[in-house]
Amino acid sequence: MNAYVISQLRIDNPDDYQEYLDGFPPCFQRHGGELLATSTSKEETILLEGD
Repeated sequence: MNAYVISQLRIDNPDDYQEYLDGFPPCFQRHGGELLATSTSKEETILLEGD
């Protein structure tokens, strides 16, 4: 069974986040996980009005 997860993270402490990143890929891959897309660009909010 496949599952897809989409997430957006706000990183408040880059040092703690790096520690998380160091441990995440091995665990993720051990369970057959695969990153399909990733980005480090800043998010942008666009408000649309009308039809």
